[in-house]
Amino acid sequence: MPKKDHLLIVSDSPMCHDGQGIRIIESTLREVEHLTDIFETITWIGFERDDMLQGGSRYDSTGKIKAIPLKLYGGGGFVNKVKQIFALPSYWLTIWKHLKHAKYVHTRAPSVPALLVILYNFIDSKRKYWHKFAGDWSRKNPPKSYAIQKSLMLKLKHSKVTINGQWPNQPAHVMAFENPCISQKELEQAAQSAAVKKFDAKLNILFVGRIESEKGVDRLVSGFSLLEEKYWEQIGWIKLVGIGRDFEKIKTYILQLNKPIELTGSLNREQLNVLYNDTHIFVLPTEGEGFPKVVSESAAHGCVPVVTDVSSLTQYIKHLHNGLVLKNIEPEEIKNDIQLLLDNRTQTEILAKEAAQIGQLFTYERYNKRIADEVFGEV
Repeated sequence: MPKKDHLLIVSDSPMCHDGQGIRIIESTLREVEHLTDIFETITWIGFERDDMLQGGSRYDSTGKIKAIPLKLYGGGGFVNKVKQIFALPSYWLTIWKHLKHAKYVHTRAPSVPALLVILYNFIDSKRKYWHKFAGDWSRKNPPKSYAIQKSLMLKLKHSKVTINGQWPNQPAHVMAFENPCISQKELEQAAQSAAVKKFDAKLNILFVGRIESEKGVDRLVSGFSLLEEKYWEQIGWIKLVGIGRDFEKIKTYILQLNKPIELTGSLNREQLNVLYNDTHIFVLPTEGEGFPKVVSESAAHGCVPVVTDVSSLTQYIKHLHNGLVLKNIEPEEIKNDIQLLLDNRTQTEILAKEAAQIGQLFTYERYNKRIADEVFGEV
């Protein structure tokens, strides 16, 4: 299919000026870079985030993406909320400057910039809109802003909405799409790694995500602290990859444990792939997600996923088939599941082989074909 000329993306994706160019959070940048296989050029509006000047961000490698960071307001406290409200006209002016020239529009929600475009979509039938809801579509008590944007998307029957997972009473314009994270070439390399991975010696354990309580990092480390000494003898290393507001607190806690646990900070995807190759168990005891890319990335490399029953995770990760699903996210449960994997190496290796099979659902090539055919395909 011939490429379409231009796509406008409106999101809150972190991006920042560093004096040489604009760095963008890598996990999302990889996805957008692959969209240049569908579109000649992309304009991408996000939020200015100085804290992204670390290993988890980089420059666009295609030369086809124009990034526009909006000044970020918000956070805790009444004053910051007021600042964000007063910033809305400025946000809209920037968005409208590019929206009025666009035929194809993509929002990444829930976010404030996306909300502005979603509202405008109700009175605009000239453009083709694709709204991606990156959060947990099934969440029972979501923040008010999430609930509002979900409600609006349900009403936008003349546009396309993509979400994580398939849910009861899902309208036709709301489509389940896997959150892409790996190219076909990377998948083949990951499969080779998974095929030769051994589970008969010491096992390595990995966490990747924000170092914050919402991701379950504090409970994860507490779970490690409960492991009996005989299990520590079976562990090569435990690495926690990421940054976040609880970084220093977790760092202090780890030092007190005096165990082979390392808090690495942010790593880029190339560095993560090296870790995935050496990892046997991937643990993400998060409280709420859409579908974290790191779960399917690590699984493709033959890492056994240990996850919580949130959002669409258990539509892909089946307990004792291709991973473990935590009954709860308490430290005792985390400890029990890790010990289960250490105790039965034959079963753990079987789980890893099965986990590696889900990677084919999360390729950029498969995702792009569906976007081109099902979202932006001409009627």
